[in-house]
Amino acid sequence: MKKLIVSALFFWCLLFFSVFTFNSCATFDAAALKTVDNVAMLSIYCDKRIEFRGFKSKLAFLSAIAQEKEFNLLSTVQNLKTKIMVVCAPSFPFTFVPESEIIGSTTYQTLDQNNPLADLNPLFFELPEGYKALPNSLSIIELAAQGYPGADGFMFVYVDYVLIKKFELLGFGTADIQATISMIVKDKAGKILLQKYEVARSNNTIKFALGGVFDASDIRPLCEEATDIALDHITRWIRNKLSKSK
Repeated sequence: MKKLIVSALFFWCLLFFSVFTFNSCATFDAAALKTVDNVAMLSIYCDKRIEFRGFKSKLAFLSAIAQEKEFNLLSTVQNLKTKIMVVCAPSFPFTFVPESEIIGSTTYQTLDQNNPLADLNPLFFELPEGYKALPNSLSIIELAAQGYPGADGFMFVYVDYVLIKKFELLGFGTADIQATISMIVKDKAGKILLQKYEVARSNNTIKFALGGVFDASDIRPLCEEATDIALDHITRWIRNKLSKSK
């Protein structure tokens, strides 16, 4: 009976760790991807609305909002775009539609016309020049399919961040950054052809006081570091997995 209980506990422990400690996840339809010749990159951005994990003090949130103008991830999102659209391009089983044909078109300018908060995007998202923060929704896909008849698929790449408390004593402590890269490719009907998530945490940490007061300029390097680590992993995955599906 004891052996049975121990075995059951071991099984659930394995299940718990397999579900909650993964740092990457991917699903893709290799056969369907082979039928896609041209993919349009519709949106690529870094989300500056950092989530706070483990902080009980509201000072953490207020501190971040107060210093948001100090938080610039332009070089990070530019590197993200270069890695995905240039470095990894030969490994994808499809070709990217030239960027100028997408973001330089009148169609692109109207894709977010029904979003009343579109003008606030620059406050919340770091975007490469000319790009918009668009959801990978069916309505966006349908509009894009009509405006770009030469595109068989559409890609969206997002990065979001979590500031995770590692240690705290008497209101003073350290925290690191977790970056999650989401890469999604859908066809004209909105069907998911590829969905890849990569999670990485920064090697370095930031110091905080009073339960959550920090300097936003210190967080930026951690976001860059975590993004670079996740991006290296996702680049290797693209080269190892997708190039074999050609």
